[in-house]
Amino acid sequence: MSVEEETTASYILKHRRWRLRAPSGAEEPDTKAITVASSREIKAAAGARFGKACDSSIWKRLSSVLFEPANPFDSKAPRRLRREAVILGRMVLTFLLLELYFNLR
Repeated sequence: MSVEEETTASYILKHRRWRLRAPSGAEEPDTKAITVASSREIKAAAGARFGKACDSSIWKRLSSVLFEPANPFDSKAPRRLRREAVILGRMVLTFLLLELYFNLR
């Protein structure tokens, strides 16, 4: 029986079959440069990446749907509600009030 080696990146690169033969005298790939990241390093890298991204929270998404786009020339100007949001809000409120009226009657 043969002794099983630990499966590492260098083992795979050393034992894999080349589809195209490398020219004679070609160097083997450098397997010492391959590093394996731990779960803490991956979590820290993901946290840093998402920390750089814009804040796309639920409030930001809802405000972009309910309010008109911000004025690019006056950043302090208040954003008005969209017509669609006002009409839909009135319809929902009317439905809820009618539901309450006829169920409590």
